[in-house]
Amino acid sequence: MRKLIKNLNKNLFNNNIKLLPIIFLVLFSRFIPHPPNFTPIIAVAILSPLFFNKNNVALTLVIVGMFISDFFIGFYQNMITTYLAIILVYYFSKFYFNEKTIGIKNIIFGSIFSALIFYVLTNFAVWVFGDLYPKNFEGLIMCYVMAIPFFTNTLISTFLFTSVAYTSSIYIIKKTA
Repeated sequence: MRKLIKNLNKNLFNNNIKLLPIIFLVLFSRFIPHPPNFTPIIAVAILSPLFFNKNNVALTLVIVGMFISDFFIGFYQNMITTYLAIILVYYFSKFYFNEKTIGIKNIIFGSIFSALIFYVLTNFAVWVFGDLYPKNFEGLIMCYVMAIPFFTNTLISTFLFTSVAYTSSIYIIKKTA
């Protein structure tokens, strides 16, 4: 079984065309009503370097997909920080995962770490650029504490979407190999 998973993981890097529908499905799911921060976009940023042989075309796909969906959903304050967080997640994934390190344990770690990157950066921007919290250490801590429910949604959705997309990609490759 371990050898099968290793071979499938290796094939993951060479079958990007077969995996395009997964990315488009995940991006489309942003339009479906969902709880705040329960989106698949971090999962796309985690897995797209794997689906596209670590080619930066994948990053372009993620950012363009985000921008198109934001165009229809609506632009928002601190949008640049959200995009920056997604870009950092993408590069973390690009350098962290390879055909030897990809696996469910690392998917779990990557999901947690990526959700933390997103949480720390976006909430720091809310504190710095917003007017909801005092501009002192207590205000910063309050900002992070008040964002814990959003972080919970981010963490759960990132793990869920990453696991489902990764498992689906293995299934697709296995069935079409």
